[in-house]
Amino acid sequence: MGVASQTAIATFNRLRRPLPAIDGIVPTELFPLRNEVVNANKMRLNALKTEQQIYESRDTGTATEERRAAILKNMVAQRALEIKVDAQVMLIKNVDENLVNGSVGRVLGFYMISEVCGSGGEISSKGGNGFIRKVLLKDDGKTPVRRKVAERENEDVDVDVKPKPKSNSQESTEKFPLVEFRTPLGKEVVLVGRDEFKVEENDGTVTARRVQVCATSVYECEIAEKRV
Repeated sequence: MGVASQTAIATFNRLRRPLPAIDGIVPTELFPLRNEVVNANKMRLNALKTEQQIYESRDTGTATEERRAAILKNMVAQRALEIKVDAQVMLIKNVDENLVNGSVGRVLGFYMISEVCGSGGEISSKGGNGFIRKVLLKDDGKTPVRRKVAERENEDVDVDVKPKPKSNSQESTEKFPLVEFRTPLGKEVVLVGRDEFKVEENDGTVTARRVQVCATSVYECEIAEKRV
């Protein structure tokens, strides 16, 4: 077993300093155990006295109920996801090279798909709603506006453009978190919908599948975390 020198100890001690929040995003703390992460994140959420949404996952799969439950328990997508306005969240799905699994942002509010539109278009997913990219905001920096676009018979006109909600579906009325993410290209506001997370056999059979909002509260994380 090695012994740290006094110089090394002094160097580590100099790193013990408060880390400032950047654009409202506080540094993520690391814990060795998942239950410590869950408890710490819950304390942070409870401290927020803002609007809240709870998203229940939609779980299916061909595995036995016991095996499916064991698989789903280890998924990064939670069975019941609690999110609040002003909460810090992390994306848990890759979208492109800039908006990736691990991107951190702040929740601005909750909106239906029909209430927002972004210049980046709508990215749909096979198992859920997908994402609406580059949502424009009003001067308050929180409320989305409908983007004015135009190209109709070579004339510029103002048109309220919004994705068409699926008729007779839960997605048409369900509100999703509007998140301002920090990316390598700067800030981007995204309406984060549901997507699928699944485990398959070699023959393609889906043993366990969860459809859930592609984000999780993240003030603390588990060290060496590796989940589906």
